Amino acid sequence: MSAVLRKPLCDLFAAMAIELERRVSVETARSFKERAYQLNDRLAQLITQATPEIDPNTGVKLGRG
Repeated sequence: MSAVLRKPLCDLFAAMAIELERRVSVETARSFKERAYQLNDRLAQLITQATPEIDPNTGVKLGRG
């Protein structure tokens, strides 16, 4: 992922965390985070499959932001 794309994505994740802390119940936040981790792991799998030239650990790092 290029640095140009990575910065907005990191900003988005940071903004989501702030909003979750202020506006939802603990259970809702927990559920959201669990689902977000699942989706990030799936993204890592897709990155690794689409770009076999990178190793799986790099795919995981990219998928998790």
